[in-house]
Amino acid sequence: MKTNKFIFLVGYLILIAILSCSNNDDPSIVEKETHLIFIGLDGWSGYDFEKTLSHMPHVNNYCMEGAYSDKKLAVLPTVSAPNWASIFMGTTPDIHDYKKWDSKGPSAPYTFEVKNNIFPTISQALRIDKPMSEIGLFCQWEGIKYLADTLSINHVSYIPLIETTSHSVFSDSISSYLKTFKPILCSIVFDDPDHTGHRKNYFSNDYYSILEELDECISKIVMSIKDAGYYDDTVFIITSDHGGSGNSHGGETLEEKQTCFVIWGKGIRQIGFFDDNLEQQDIALIMAHILDINIPKLWTGKPHNILFNN
Repeated sequence: MKTNKFIFLVGYLILIAILSCSNNDDPSIVEKETHLIFIGLDGWSGYDFEKTLSHMPHVNNYCMEGAYSDKKLAVLPTVSAPNWASIFMGTTPDIHDYKKWDSKGPSAPYTFEVKNNIFPTISQALRIDKPMSEIGLFCQWEGIKYLADTLSINHVSYIPLIETTSHSVFSDSISSYLKTFKPILCSIVFDDPDHTGHRKNYFSNDYYSILEELDECISKIVMSIKDAGYYDDTVFIITSDHGGSGNSHGGETLEEKQTCFVIWGKGIRQIGFFDDNLEQQDIALIMAHILDINIPKLWTGKPHNILFNN
């Protein structure tokens, strides 16, 4: 009888050992780091989004792979610096204090302590929590550099949009970087369709033509990550700062206030259209959730957990 009990006990311990080796606590099983690619299209209005998507077949497919909204609200005024700042800094202009279209800093010195002489940004939060992370920034408008905390970023590339420089050249440079360095976070901000909206009017034939060109550039960026082998570990966000009306923006019309948001990739629910009172300051918190980093205390946005599988 004692022999049978001994055999049973040994068998039970062996079974427990096998099960223990097969669970996620096995040190040999390491979950891959999540990468985040943020793509901003300056002046990409959410107004009449169905027509917009008819000119952006790749982006239309990405919408169906994850979640999207055409009702993300811009902060006021509906100009670039206050809105990109709110996206990167997780709060509103009354707190981060970037209030003019070309703000390079707060309108008055902060009464609280900040790092790198800038309000906490998503790049800074990642650098603090995961200091070895590769972080990249590409922009066609120089003003972005004053909103993203370049001191927290490994690679900063400013390639101005001029008549002799196409979006294709810009996206080629980005693709090369993504393949070589495989960043944990890369923020990419195009200066269109805003550039075209000012010259040729928003919602004009030229506006939709440039969206077609940007759609191809976005596809090229996505393909470069597939080619580099980390697509399955990547989340993509495409969004904008404001829309436009006529050939300008800054007001409170729906054309100016409604902006686009598309997200898909690792851990993102495939829910298609969602309307969850999305605002500019929420984007940084969504990004922090994806990157699994601590949220700075000064941020006031919401993470919108509806977007995530867990």
